[in-house]
Amino acid sequence: METLLAVQLDEEPDEPSNKDLATAGSSMIYTSGTTGKPKGALRTTSDTETVFALLVALNLQGADEVHITTGPLYHSGPLAFATMTHSLGCPIVLLRKFNPSDWLRYVADYRVTNTFSAPTQLKRVVSLPSTELDKADMSSMRCLIANAAPVPYALKEEIIEKLGSGFLYEVYGSTELGVVTVLKPEDQLRKPGSCGQPYGPIGVKILRDDGTQADIDEPGELFISTRLAMDGYHETDEKLEESNDGNWKSVGDIASVDSEGYVSIRDRKKDMIISGGMNIYPVEIESVLHEYPQILDVAVFGIPDEEWGESVYCIVSPREGQVIDLNELRDFAVSRLAKYKCPRNYEIRSELPRTEAGKLLKRHLRDEFWVGRDQKV
Repeated sequence: METLLAVQLDEEPDEPSNKDLATAGSSMIYTSGTTGKPKGALRTTSDTETVFALLVALNLQGADEVHITTGPLYHSGPLAFATMTHSLGCPIVLLRKFNPSDWLRYVADYRVTNTFSAPTQLKRVVSLPSTELDKADMSSMRCLIANAAPVPYALKEEIIEKLGSGFLYEVYGSTELGVVTVLKPEDQLRKPGSCGQPYGPIGVKILRDDGTQADIDEPGELFISTRLAMDGYHETDEKLEESNDGNWKSVGDIASVDSEGYVSIRDRKKDMIISGGMNIYPVEIESVLHEYPQILDVAVFGIPDEEWGESVYCIVSPREGQVIDLNELRDFAVSRLAKYKCPRNYEIRSELPRTEAGKLLKRHLRDEFWVGRDQKV
């Protein structure tokens, strides 16, 4: 201690500058890097009205909340919802590493009321042996938020069947723009494929490539109006795409809105496959294949095809102790998908590359097939 004190300055430290005060309380969370190099999303302001509307929409208003961390806190989603519970003066159960058996036990032991999880972790929970699931106690859970990747309908059915109903929420958002929509428990099975409705002052609109408004249920690029938008990316001139008036921003997702105002994310614009002039959305195919009982994880993407430009390729990984018969899987897909959407080729791998937050690193898989090509469609 004496050595440490000896090297300190004798004079008083300088007063913080106005610039320092203006950015006090700022945050910079890095994007997940699923489509490229992670970027720092700088945010110097928030909006009380929007945040409060989100708390109401998610039923996160109690003084008795208990949060359990299911994902890493350097990711925007897990950090945001852990911080919300902490801001209410309530405890957080911090997991050093996710383990589905431990997670179930801690939920019961600490009477956990809310959490934020990627679908991958939830699938590992419901894949536990029935001997463990039969002893699970989820009676304290009020808000289990699924996000970080599209949540397959089959997984929602399995969660409700094995863990219980009335607490599963899905949200859609991004590091850059915050949470945009909320799908409540009563709509999980009623609105298949949807990630919910905007809440509070947030607005959404779907635009065609020519900038005109898309019709009901017509896919187009999703633009968002929100007070939770980041200031910009750290030390780069790269910006989000904006509509003509500059008040609406896009992170590049393709979506549609139905007659009730529910948003469905079709896919990321960069992940869309164009085969023979047809637009194919991998998320739709992945959602169907997740219904196959032996599958734990699945990735669908486009690979080079001299005739069609791109063809649909699929890589799957099995649940523990399960075997996937690719001929059966091919028949399964053919019976549920239009012919042009069915994968031309399948491959089995023991696991797929995902970030610790549960996001699929599809570009790592896709890049294997585009080596040496100047154009990646």
